[in-house]
Amino acid sequence: MRQTLILLFILTTNSLFACLSASQNRLFPLGQTSKGFCVVETHLNRTEFREKDKEVIEMKPAWAGISYFKIYDNNYKEIYSEVIDTIRLFEQHHYDSIIDKSFKKGLKIAEKYPDFVFAKPTALTFCDYQEKCSKAELLFDTTNNKIRIRLPNKVAYNVDVLFDSTSIASNLLNYYSSFDDADLSAKSFKGNLYINSVRRFQIGNKKLTIVHIGSGQIFELDEGETYPPGKEYQAKFEFTDINKSVFEEPVLHHGHGFDFYIWE
Repeated sequence: MRQTLILLFILTTNSLFACLSASQNRLFPLGQTSKGFCVVETHLNRTEFREKDKEVIEMKPAWAGISYFKIYDNNYKEIYSEVIDTIRLFEQHHYDSIIDKSFKKGLKIAEKYPDFVFAKPTALTFCDYQEKCSKAELLFDTTNNKIRIRLPNKVAYNVDVLFDSTSIASNLLNYYSSFDDADLSAKSFKGNLYINSVRRFQIGNKKLTIVHIGSGQIFELDEGETYPPGKEYQAKFEFTDINKSVFEEPVLHHGHGFDFYIWE
C-alpha cells in the first residue's frame, strides 16, 4: 500500500510539470462469469523519460501506474478488485509488451472461475478523436445534463461514469476538477470530449462494445489542417485473438482518457 501511494504521488507531481503529461484508464476484456464482467484495468500516467546522450538531453514519453484484475456488474459497479502489478516507469515503445504481461496474469486469474467464458475480439476501429464516426457518436444533452454514446444500432447509452469520481473516468474528472472554475457538466464537456478507439467483442451470446473517450489538445497546423486530422481508420493489425488484444491507445497532447463498456 505504501509503495502504491508513493508511486501515485510521484506520477501526480510529474504530470503537473511534464510536457508529455497524460493519463489513461483502460479496460482489457477477459470474459464473463456468473460473478460478472472480468477485465484487466490499467491506470497509467505518462511523463518524460530524459535520456542524456553526450551533451544532448532527449525527452521520451514514458508510462507508469497500476494494473488490476476487476469484476464489474452490468451497472458499472465494481464488485471485485485486486492489484496485478505496480508498473514502474517504462518507455512508450515498450507499451504493448509491458501491459501484455499484466493482461496474461489477469487472464490466469479469470480462468480459475469454473464458468469463465472467454471474450472474442471481433473488430477495432479508430475514430481519431472525433465526436462522431461510423462506429460511435457522442451526444450532449445540456438540458438534462446527460452525456450519451450512440452506436450503429441507434441506441444511445448514458455515460454516467463521467459524473462519478470513483469510476474509471476518475483521471479525467480529477484533471478537470483541478481548475478553479471547474464545471463538470454536459455543457462544459461539449467540445472537449472525443472518441478514439471502438472495440467490439463477442462473449457467449452477448455483444460488447468498448469506446475510448478522451480529452486533450488538438493543434491547428500552418496549412490550415489539424492534428490529429480526425480521419477514421481501421487497425493495421489483426484483432481476432483475445491473447493478442492489448494495444497502445493513441493519446492527445496533455490528454486524459478512459474506456467505457456497453452491452448491446
